[in-house]
Amino acid sequence: MHSVIIVDDELFFRKDFIGKIDWEGNGYQVIGEAANGKDALAMIRDKKPDLVITDIRMPVLDGLALIQAAEGEKLDTEFVIISWHTDFCYAQ
Repeated sequence: MHSVIIVDDELFFRKDFIGKIDWEGNGYQVIGEAANGKDALAMIRDKKPDLVITDIRMPVLDGLALIQAAEGEKLDTEFVIISWHTDFCYAQ
């Protein structure tokens, strides 16, 4: 089973996202969640997830900075970026 951490500053989105997906049926176990990139980075160091699904804009440390920090530390995880922002520059 693969492990995943969900990172988003919106509590209700995190809980809804976790609750609406059949994680175990898709071979994943949610092992943590964080409200910002700083907390997520500490969790990645500690729990070593296979996958991190992160929002792009968050307080303290945003999703792009989180990915750069994890890559800089050679933390072995994959990332998926999610965003509800309609500004196309974020998708680029």
